[in-house]
Amino acid sequence: MKIAWLRVALATACLLGFAAMAWRLFGPRGVEVELLRKSWRLEIEVERQIAELGSAWCDELPAGAQVQSRRLLADPAGRRSQPAEHCRYTLPTWRALWQARQAGLDPEPPRWPQPILKQGSDELSPQRLGKRHEVYELELQAASGQAWVCALPLAQWRALPKGLKFRLAVDRQGVADCASVPGANISPPTTTARSP
Repeated sequence: MKIAWLRVALATACLLGFAAMAWRLFGPRGVEVELLRKSWRLEIEVERQIAELGSAWCDELPAGAQVQSRRLLADPAGRRSQPAEHCRYTLPTWRALWQARQAGLDPEPPRWPQPILKQGSDELSPQRLGKRHEVYELELQAASGQAWVCALPLAQWRALPKGLKFRLAVDRQGVADCASVPGANISPPTTTARSP
């Protein structure tokens, strides 16, 4: 009787062990997460034109360059057989001075900042709007407390409701695969994953 009970207990333990291993190998992949928060950040670079210094062979100056000085110089690369004129010049170039930023949380709709641009003076050029950057992020958390942030395209970000629960693919190092977010149609350059 004791031996039969021992065999049943051993068989049950083995079965449970195999079931746990099978679940781990063949069960659903990823970590169960909840969408806690949706945030957005929109930025616009504000630029001003400056006179950038440079030097080049005088017959190879960029368009718009204003020559400051010239001198005869032998070509150290050996492409020119005779000494030629080498110029120092200034070139009007647009450079970013600062970024105007607007940020918020869903359900507040994303909106671009409206920076006030300076008109310029005798010494300074007027400012203008430059490159735009937009980031739409989901803050995801597992029941264990582990958290991830995934950046998504706007359409997908809008479509996912706060409180949504789903399985997020996570590698052995704990890095989330943001392409596993529901409705993912993300191209690799726009995906980011980080642990906050």
